[in-house]
Order: sequence, then C-alpha cells, then structure tokens
Amino acid sequence: MAEAVRKILLCSQHPIFIKGVYGALSDAGYQIETSEHPAGAVRSVFDSYYSVVIIDSRDIGLQASDAAMIIRTVRPDIHVVLIGKSIVADGFYSVENPDEIERIKEIVSNISILHMKEANKGGVYEHDAERDCIKSL
Repeated sequence: MAEAVRKILLCSQHPIFIKGVYGALSDAGYQIETSEHPAGAVRSVFDSYYSVVIIDSRDIGLQASDAAMIIRTVRPDIHVVLIGKSIVADGFYSVENPDEIERIKEIVSNISILHMKEANKGGVYEHDAERDCIKSL
C-alpha cells in the first residue's frame, strides 16, 4: 500500500511543465504516470489507484475543472491538484502558476503524509474495499 501512496497521475500537454514536474517528483521517489488529456485522466482513475492527480488547466476537450469534479465524485479518496486555476471548489488544491514546481512538490508531500496517517489508522484500506466494490458493479 505504501507504493500506492507514492503513485501520481500527471495530466498535461505542456512538455516543459511535464518535464519539470515529472523530474522533480520522480527524484523525490514518486511513481509518475502521464495522460495528455483530462478525459484520459478520468479513464485512468478507473483502472489504477493514485494518491494525487495533477491536472494542467489548459482546456482541450473535457475541461480540467470538470475532469477534477468527476474524479473527486467517483474517487473521493484521490486528491486533485489543478494547475493554473486560482479559484477552485473545496477539496481541491490549486497552484496558479505552472512554474511553481516547489509548491507542487510541497502539496504532494503533504498529501503523502496525510495518506500515511490514514494508512496507520486503516483509512486507506477502507477506500480500497470501497473501490473494489465499485469496480465489481
């Protein structure tokens, strides 16, 4: 389960942003998967568990904010970080400037600490049972 806490989905079409965030989080020990489009990120959360989904708000097709709402609705245990959005709903993290790599790392680190605390009290395992039930439907 500790491995799942370190798994992040990065959704963006901006190559410089992907390179910066991917490298920084990978160097910090996180396992990173990528998706180019918000719709792809939504599909990915049905197939795998991520502790964090980072979505660049460059809207192409499905808007990033809509994808974030879908992800939080179907998988409330996944934390979503929207890049480029200054005003977001409760339950989301936001980084206004995509160049703020250190801020993104700080948010992801705080989420990982939160997940570890939940795992110590059994909270993450309860979400796994909930997810398995949803998949079986």
